[in-house]
Order: sequence, then structure tokens, then C-alpha cells
Amino acid sequence: MRLIRDASRPFKASPVVFAAVVLSLGMGIGANISIFSLIESLVLRRLPVDEPDRLVLVSSGPWDFKSWSNPFWEEIRELGLFESSFAWRSTRFDVAESGPRESVDGLWASGEFFDALGVQALIGRTFGLADDRRDGGADGPVAVISHGFWQ
Repeated sequence: MRLIRDASRPFKASPVVFAAVVLSLGMGIGANISIFSLIESLVLRRLPVDEPDRLVLVSSGPWDFKSWSNPFWEEIRELGLFESSFAWRSTRFDVAESGPRESVDGLWASGEFFDALGVQALIGRTFGLADDRRDGGADGPVAVISHGFWQ
């Protein structure tokens, strides 16, 4: 007990320095936790798909995904260059039935999207090559929503 009392004596003499030390430590620890969390989520955590080490991103340049058309992806699929291939494009969808616009983030994705990633639906089904048509295939247009959106 005496050790703690002797160690805290200088802090009682100068409370401003003590507050600065505690604040600096708190900010440093908080910054390190934030940076580690970001690195862990982007780099260290495995993707939630089957065999993420076998995924390859093909693009015409850094971050240039919008220049390739659907016929390009159809040609890749027909040539069999990869075990499976899929295309996607992010967009915003309006989910409001009427009235004010209610937008959510989403993807337009080709038919092998879920098969190539090895992802299964928890409820219902995903879409496949039979649905990869402008009219949506035999069952009509198909949408897959996340668990969070469903909730």
C-alpha cells in the first residue's frame, strides 16, 4: 500500500501533468485499438467464402471495373479461362413501393456469383445460370437479400 501511495505523490503535486499523462495514454490506446480493428477486418480476417485464397480479381486497371461489358463476361465464361467466373456492379436500389424514395446499397451480379463464392442461402435460394437472363429466367427476376436487410 505504501508503494502505491509513494508512487502517486508526484501526481498529487501536479494534477495537470497527471491529467495530460492519462489523456495521452487513453488516446494512444484508443488509436491503436482503432487501427488494429481496421487492419484485422480488412487484412487479417478471412473472407466468408469457400477457398478465399483461390479468388482472383480481373480488371483492366486499378479500380476500373465499369469499362467491361456483360458480353465480355459471357466470353470469359464460354472460353473456360477460369473454373468459374462472375461479374458484379454495385448500385443503389429503390425499395419503396410508393412515396418517398428509400434507397439501399446492392449489387447486380451474374449467375455464378454465389456458386463461385461457395455461399449458400440460409432461407430460400440463390440465383444461378438459369436466372442469368434479362427477364430473370423461368421464375422471373430473383433477388437475394442479406440477413440484416431481412431483419
